[in-house]
Amino acid sequence: MKTQIVFVFIFSFFQSVAFGYKLPTKTDTTRLYIENKSSKQLVFNINSVTDDVKIEYRSNKEKDTVVIFHQSPLHLVTTRRDSINDYVHTTFVVNSGENIYIQQSPNQLKAFIKGNSLRNNELAFYTAMQQKLGNYEGFMVENKVFKKLPPVVRLQKIKELYAQRKAFLVEYAKKTPLSSAFIKRVEKSFYYRQYTDFLTLYLDDKTFKSSYPTNKPIADFIRNMEINENFCDLTDYADALQNKLLVETLNTKDYNELYQKAKRDFTGNTRNVLIYKVLMYAERSPELGDMINDYIKIGTHEVLKRKIIDMFGLGKTIEIKPDKSNDISDATIVKLATKQQIGWENLLKTNKPTYVDFWASWCGACRDEMRNTKKLKEEYRDKGIAFIYISVDENIGSWENASKKEGLPEENSYLLPSYKKSAIVEQYNIRSFPRYMIIGIDGSIINANAPRLSDPKIRELFDELLKK
Repeated sequence: MKTQIVFVFIFSFFQSVAFGYKLPTKTDTTRLYIENKSSKQLVFNINSVTDDVKIEYRSNKEKDTVVIFHQSPLHLVTTRRDSINDYVHTTFVVNSGENIYIQQSPNQLKAFIKGNSLRNNELAFYTAMQQKLGNYEGFMVENKVFKKLPPVVRLQKIKELYAQRKAFLVEYAKKTPLSSAFIKRVEKSFYYRQYTDFLTLYLDDKTFKSSYPTNKPIADFIRNMEINENFCDLTDYADALQNKLLVETLNTKDYNELYQKAKRDFTGNTRNVLIYKVLMYAERSPELGDMINDYIKIGTHEVLKRKIIDMFGLGKTIEIKPDKSNDISDATIVKLATKQQIGWENLLKTNKPTYVDFWASWCGACRDEMRNTKKLKEEYRDKGIAFIYISVDENIGSWENASKKEGLPEENSYLLPSYKKSAIVEQYNIRSFPRYMIIGIDGSIINANAPRLSDPKIRELFDELLKK
């Protein structure tokens, strides 16, 4: 069978030339040579905060090669099924510039570097720990054992698990040579993971947030989390920082408050990483544009700033000609598929009943409604109802990214530029979002303030329209 070579994030690699941060070189190129002797799929997840690396790769092939450009050590997490079909998550610490062989057989998974016994000891560490202490990584692994325990008991159990992990590392290092850098990195990973293990359940629990300061063991634990600039590239560090910030902030929906707190309370790359995490979390904030612009000014980590620019499409513009007048007949919108302006009146000529959804990327209710009513839309789309989406975003990139995430068809997705000055907004008094409208076959507005799709009344309206 031929070997398939997969080059990961080559685009972002070359894109970084123009931005001015240090490029990976040949010595920063890691290659994973995968040999799968099992019939089961092998899944890789590699995420780095400070390198431009985010990989989810699935392989059923007998042989694959994955190429990664990075500078900081990465935690590569594999997911597979064991002999009794349970999920096994295994971590490997991958240094840049290495050639690593990963072999999966029906009963085991191992990684090694030819002729490097020290690194092979390190690559085998998490596998050995997983066999004794269970999964270290994996979806909700931190909650499965301790989920129903009271907070104080949960904290104690997690501290005990932290102690067990450290003890395992000590014993492993006595029997198996490890580098001091590896030992230090694993120690810090364990230290910060206990914060993720403990805090994940409480991120949106306002009762816990308001009461934990009076519980000394928990308050001390959260307050005393170590801040360490030397481990900003460690995913466990970034996750622990974010969880701490979210628990310490009563209203996690006030994204600007989270941003300002991160900006005020932290410095250096710790602040860079935490603000970056906040911006990823704050995708639905109407103040996202202002926060991003501020971060581009104050941020000092060029890779993270580039990731923000790429993620939210900063700098993307569309040449938009202003409407000729305030008359609704001159109003225009922009089509996502072509980026061209079309007249509002042309949009109305659908020749079928049409449900129009006015929304924005920062509007959580808008996007929840989209996700929760997919089946209904599919049902009535097949029966002859058209669905059109009109965004009022001011940032082009936010509109494009959110449209893609929500799976909106490009042909039916539009932008209402400068919506606050739009004759469409004035004509139909569109002041809050989401807002919906029903258009008849002849292009007439049947209902300028229609019910949501989650409203049971909408079926009656649709069925009545389809009878005409």
